[in-house]
Amino acid sequence: SLQGENLFASPALSYFLRQAVNKELFTNSNAALEHFANLDDSDLICAIKVWSTHADLVLSTLCRDFTNRRLFKVEVNSELLTDSQMEQRLMQYMTHFNVSRSEAAYFVGDEVVSTDTYSQGDDNINVLLKNGSVRDVADVSDMLNIQVLTKKVEKHFFCHYKIR
Repeated sequence: SLQGENLFASPALSYFLRQAVNKELFTNSNAALEHFANLDDSDLICAIKVWSTHADLVLSTLCRDFTNRRLFKVEVNSELLTDSQMEQRLMQYMTHFNVSRSEAAYFVGDEVVSTDTYSQGDDNINVLLKNGSVRDVADVSDMLNIQVLTKKVEKHFFCHYKIR
């Protein structure tokens, strides 16, 4: 809709499709907050069902498959895909759907999620002892391996459309 295509949508959803919404708009406009409060799952589900027959191949494919529960597949890897691996996936979608590279990009995504459970420099995890004193969990647990808890874990999620 920001690029000129007028898509079916409820008034609440249309508000967000027709303009660039950011924090400043929410801060300076009561309308943004009111439309957001009126937006719910039914607005989105109804629009997705209608869009599943839209002439835009990418939009209709993604909406139809969402409605039919043919969701993206997720692979969890220790590393992101290489540029050549990503290019290979894009080429598959370009060929399969006869679409441009930018359109094929809607069928793939990657994200890095990292966690570090415990950092001694951050807030402590305190334990209340029977004698009423409070101590850091790292100091009182004989089973706790701080090295394991402080290790940063990074996972790479690759989401992709499965060609059937």
